Amino acid sequence: MLPLLALLSLQTVADEALRGTAGTLVVVDAATGKVVVVSGSRADWPAAPGSAIKPFVLAAARHKEAARCEPKLAIDGRSFACSHPRLALPMDARAALAYSCNSYFAALGSRLDPRLLTESLRGYGFRVREPDSDSRRKLLALGVDGVSISPRGLAAAYARLAREHARDETGAGLADSVEFGMARLAAVEGVRVAGKTGTAAMPGRASTHAWFAGWAPAEAPEIALAVFVEQGSGGASAAPIAARVFATLRPRRAPMPANHVTVKLFRDSRIASMEMEDYVDGVLGGEASGMHPEAMKAMAVAARSYATANRGRHRAEGYDFCESTHCQDLRLGGRSAKTRDAVDGTSGEALWYQGSPARIFYHKDCGGVTEAAGEVWSNIRVPYLRQLQDPFCARNGRAEWRAPVEARELAVVGRTSSGRVSRVRVDGRLFGYEDFQRATGNAVKSPLFQVARTGSGFVVSGRGEGHGVGLCQTGAQVRAEQGHDYRRILDFYFPGTRAGLGAQGLRWTRYGSPKLEVQAAGPANALMEPAARALREAESRSGHTMREPVRLRLYPSVAAYRDATGEPGWIAASTLGGTIRLQPVEALAARGALESTLLHEMLHLTILARARVAPPAWFEEGLVLYLADPGRAASNGALIEAHVSRPPDEASMRRAYEAARSRVKRLVDRYGRPAVLTWLERGLPAGIARSSPSQPATAAR
Repeated sequence: MLPLLALLSLQTVADEALRGTAGTLVVVDAATGKVVVVSGSRADWPAAPGSAIKPFVLAAARHKEAARCEPKLAIDGRSFACSHPRLALPMDARAALAYSCNSYFAALGSRLDPRLLTESLRGYGFRVREPDSDSRRKLLALGVDGVSISPRGLAAAYARLAREHARDETGAGLADSVEFGMARLAAVEGVRVAGKTGTAAMPGRASTHAWFAGWAPAEAPEIALAVFVEQGSGGASAAPIAARVFATLRPRRAPMPANHVTVKLFRDSRIASMEMEDYVDGVLGGEASGMHPEAMKAMAVAARSYATANRGRHRAEGYDFCESTHCQDLRLGGRSAKTRDAVDGTSGEALWYQGSPARIFYHKDCGGVTEAAGEVWSNIRVPYLRQLQDPFCARNGRAEWRAPVEARELAVVGRTSSGRVSRVRVDGRLFGYEDFQRATGNAVKSPLFQVARTGSGFVVSGRGEGHGVGLCQTGAQVRAEQGHDYRRILDFYFPGTRAGLGAQGLRWTRYGSPKLEVQAAGPANALMEPAARALREAESRSGHTMREPVRLRLYPSVAAYRDATGEPGWIAASTLGGTIRLQPVEALAARGALESTLLHEMLHLTILARARVAPPAWFEEGLVLYLADPGRAASNGALIEAHVSRPPDEASMRRAYEAARSRVKRLVDRYGRPAVLTWLERGLPAGIARSSPSQPATAAR
């Protein structure tokens, strides 16, 4: 069952999502089918489901032959146009569901035994009138005649569908529908959603009503829902409302150790925690089995680099990575002595660029030239993922392939600088390469292709396999066979990166003022003024003026800070050898902690500069915290000295810091602030220095 707090959040979000819209939203617990949220007044109002019925028609079919889409579909004088790519290719069930192909489902409804179809739909809760003609079977399969269901009933039906079909072709088609098909407006970043839109008209009404129904997360459903909008269309009207509800799925899990990752294993529907090196071993089993040892080592570093840079890709769903090619192809059964040797031979190594983990990619065969990442993904433009001529890949042959395509018109209208196709025109409509590839059933293996007309259509002929960005596995294999070691292979495909166990390649720039010296691996303008203010305030509160310039080192990323300092990510800054080491300004500002962090560390420096003898950790930290906020009342709590200087986790640190601050606060209240500050020069009074941190202290007068 969903926790109470989650239910309250869902109800609030559902009410807000529907505000100003005449409609209803019903959310059910996917595991039990129990209704947990209802918003709107039409939860039990029956209406034609439109295309939202299609996955249930698919579930009723024992045989799901591929079929071609008919561009113009007319049934009993009613027109049903498809808006997906008009390729005259056999479309399988998964693609037909993703693109909501009316032609496919009308043909499927025509083939199905009407009694079997009727009984199956009734089993899911639909109200169905058994069709008495071929045209009525088709209209039933399209959800526009002889069938109705309420929002409450459709939400329950999709919950059952999720339990039965989340991981087969029906569930995959619904996930594709949200990822790139007709239900794209229900997509949520970080949460994989499965679902379907629907549009239909009520008898006697000229306007249409809209549906969206589905579940999330796609492969491990937690909630299912149905959105009904009284006037509108499914994709535009209902899907965005569902997206706002799915966006609340943010499972909270305990943080994993830095050397562990969590992986969703679809076969037994569980989340597995494994050490990074075991994960890399499994990825090699899926992505690189059979490669030359040095090429496999290059792949091990690449796989580890991907995991380092993309950890938490599925954070909203409660894990780091899935086991499919959506992340990296993890096959634990494919591990071998050779894959383990490659992992052990590169243990811990990842690629870094200017102190941050490099965002790397790899593919099967570049066809002789790699692609710049920015040509494929506009938001990734980094100098180490650029177009490169790869003669070693070409030595192994051009990996040529051919694919027939039946269409009235097929023309390339856009290419990247490497010659790869970026856009095509099919029967008068423009499509990006990925949509075109999906529509051909992935028969087109690479965007490096040419088009030629044949008697019945076109032939697409090309070379290579995959997107072409980053490491080419074919080229890496040939390079290894020619004697290149794995570092040389990586240097070619990712120029400017450095392989190492921690942050590599940081280029420091010095910024100076009479009292501040900043080392930064990037711009530091946003740091100088607040740092100067914090220094002035720290000198005033501690009663000590710094004689030497204060040094700060600003890291470009949290990962670079963590790897260089050895501190966990929840410690925003630390001081070592008179130098303040800081996480990025953006990270601190986002938490509203920039000013307080700078003041905290400046107080450490001024206190240590004033002290003649190093004070106990509890006294130093407690005095810093007191001076930062002297008006805050003291609280009770046992002081664990070790947790002040070496906290095992964030919660322990906060408890220890609060206990230290409260102890210093009580000392100031008893002896006065000037006296306590003089202890920095004179040392702590004997009674206080000898007292246990958890016992009261008395200073000798």
